[in-house]
Amino acid sequence: MPSPRAAAALVLLGVVGLAGCDRPSSPHALRVATTTGVALSSEGATPAAAPTVASCPTPDANTTPAEAWAAAVSALEGADTSTYRVRSETALPVGTLTRSITVRVDESTQRAEFAGSFSAHKKGGEPVQTSVTLVMDGDEGYVHSPAWTGRQRGKWLRVNQALLAEAEIPLELQAVSSLPPQLASLEPHGVRELHGLRVIDGRISAEDGLSLLGLSHVAAKDPQLAESLTGMLGVSARLNNAGCLDTVELSGENSQVTGSSEAVPAAVLDALIRASTTVLYISSVGAPQSIAVPPPDAIVDGGRI
Repeated sequence: MPSPRAAAALVLLGVVGLAGCDRPSSPHALRVATTTGVALSSEGATPAAAPTVASCPTPDANTTPAEAWAAAVSALEGADTSTYRVRSETALPVGTLTRSITVRVDESTQRAEFAGSFSAHKKGGEPVQTSVTLVMDGDEGYVHSPAWTGRQRGKWLRVNQALLAEAEIPLELQAVSSLPPQLASLEPHGVRELHGLRVIDGRISAEDGLSLLGLSHVAAKDPQLAESLTGMLGVSARLNNAGCLDTVELSGENSQVTGSSEAVPAAVLDALIRASTTVLYISSVGAPQSIAVPPPDAIVDGGRI
């Protein structure tokens, strides 16, 4: 019987497979849509412009943590557009899985672009990388990966909600929301100062915590595990000089999340969570976005993600 950390490593390898890291691709950390050689259609896209500087109400000494959090995210909730980057890492004895995703959102056009890279570095071996871009246009989406071959090579696969669910792409990666949807469950419980900036400490649900840690696939493919999840994960949200949400940090080291299934015992889930960290960066709140969809001749139907 393998130890919990060793068993967690096997689950990690499963996540790597789901992320597409079993196929090498370019060493570049991030692939954006325009690097694939397929031009995107500008139809319906809003023009790009310099980022705007959002401001938020400044809490006073009597402000409760809940009021401070509401003020910090007020610009995000009131804006149609934003950009956020999520970088998560799961480091186990056998190797490390790193996930970087840049999300651009325009609620006014109901479009969002998710440009992600995934890297699996097995101890003693060479890192394996892949990248995927998902563009959501209302309820319809388009996926591209430079690792694809055959009829999908250089193309964009048209996808709907059913196909995205079949591919176990988390719902939060389909959401057109200026506020990162994983933060909707945040329960603030404290406010402090750090290097002259305000920090709000809080907790998020087990499901949202797994998502931010890059582990949502573990529960997505295991209904028994998903139904058993309880507890919360602690997060720290740093504000910028304008009083708005700037950075969210999450570490599984002090996790209070529990859950288990036949495939993933409680100790294995705990080891996975405690080996994971995430930092989320917010930018360009309210700045015009240019999110384009692929032209018709670059789209294929009936393929597989």
